[in-house]
Amino acid sequence: MAQVRTFVAVDISDEARRSVAELIRELKGYGAEVRWVAPESLHLTLKFLGEVEEARLKEVFQGVGEATEGLGPFRMALEGLGGFPGLGRPRVIWVGVSEGADTLRSLAERVEVSLERRGFPREGRPFSPHLTIGRVKRQSGKLRQLTEDMVRRGFGPEEVIVEEVKVMKSDLRPSGAVYTTLRSFPLI
Repeated sequence: MAQVRTFVAVDISDEARRSVAELIRELKGYGAEVRWVAPESLHLTLKFLGEVEEARLKEVFQGVGEATEGLGPFRMALEGLGGFPGLGRPRVIWVGVSEGADTLRSLAERVEVSLERRGFPREGRPFSPHLTIGRVKRQSGKLRQLTEDMVRRGFGPEEVIVEEVKVMKSDLRPSGAVYTTLRSFPLI
């Protein structure tokens, strides 16, 4: 049975994408060993499902459809920079969400509950709204300088209107992941 690497996400506007792309260009200048996310691949993940049997995608679509039912568009602001698990030794570098963070948490919880009812396991850690912009390959002095300057520099706010939720697939390639929308669920 074919497997599809699947996740549920919200997109960002073209304007926000350009702003984050400019930020990434600046951060690349530090020369730290970070695999930066390509601007066209930027998204905010609500739930990562991993490998899903192709035959079960219908259940994913039903679950996300149920989770988004009755929800309208909402505003979020991309703001601030940080790292997981922390900026001391980050593995992931991210842009945060200020306005709209509670709405995103609520939406992620609705997706969790709806998919859990359909037999998909619940995420082990609490949802933290963020936009991943880089994954650290190796800790170094250049990375330390980058993270110190990130805190001083900051980012945003960059406003985004969230108008849909997407079920996406991720194809892993040597050049990086390629994301394709499998189905969109408009927030009306």
